[in-house]
Amino acid sequence: MKYKMTEIRFRPALNRSLIGVIAGLALCQAASAALVVYEDFEYDISGGAGLSGKGSAADGWGGAWSGSGTIVAEETAMFYTAGDIAINGGGQSVKINGTSQAYFTRQFDAITGVTEVYFSFLIKSEAGAGADYLNFWLSHDADRANSAGIGDVTASNRFGVRIFGDDTGVNNSVQGSTTYAFDGSVNLLVGRISTAGSSGTDDDIFDQIDLWVNPSSTTLGAADLTSDISLELSTSVGLSYFGLQTSNVGSGDDYRIDELRIGTSAAGVLSTIPEPSTSALLFGGLTLLAAFGRRTRQ
Repeated sequence: MKYKMTEIRFRPALNRSLIGVIAGLALCQAASAALVVYEDFEYDISGGAGLSGKGSAADGWGGAWSGSGTIVAEETAMFYTAGDIAINGGGQSVKINGTSQAYFTRQFDAITGVTEVYFSFLIKSEAGAGADYLNFWLSHDADRANSAGIGDVTASNRFGVRIFGDDTGVNNSVQGSTTYAFDGSVNLLVGRISTAGSSGTDDDIFDQIDLWVNPSSTTLGAADLTSDISLELSTSVGLSYFGLQTSNVGSGDDYRIDELRIGTSAAGVLSTIPEPSTSALLFGGLTLLAAFGRRTRQ
């Protein structure tokens, strides 16, 4: 009887501890639920083979990368920490250099029926030139038309935004922020494509892109840059392709990117990515808590 009384005395405290841990894991899982697409570049693209053909239909992607240009694996980890944002780039990133122009695309599970889509990635330049151009964009197909992108897209080599309404030049626009693209540090870029602009024909047309450079909160706050230009793309068609385009990037230039994320909320693309073991731990914790509940009722 003494043992049973001790067990009962400590069980509520243990239950509270389990509930606290499980709640934390559940919040982590909930944030990741708004993450639709994820790329950590942890597969082998060494030896100059490039990015084309790498990857598979997993983590929200519909298939492998397609395109041409020199993008290879680099055993250089990239990390970003500021405020409540902590992004761990793992064991390697990918390096862009050695070619005047690279063009890669990859299809992902279509995001439709929402009014805003977020995408983020880490980028670092260890060597660059004034004419370098790197645009990372989202669209509904592999064509750059009807896309909105972020990156080093300005002649002044500042991070900025680029919109292509279509290939005929309609609604094409580029704007730059105040942050230089090649400053030697790891930068976190966050883009949001939304229907919040005033240039769309109605409320279901993507007509604005916002850019945050090195945010310190998953709530983001005011954008560093906003472009209110219509993509001529409806939310019913949605977004289903990521594209990477470079120009004038030579062998002496060196850009690294990592931790590409696409989702439907800021927290989704900025929160810590749960490891598979985290999901298993959450399930195990719930199972254990249920077992304690049954023993209490007995």
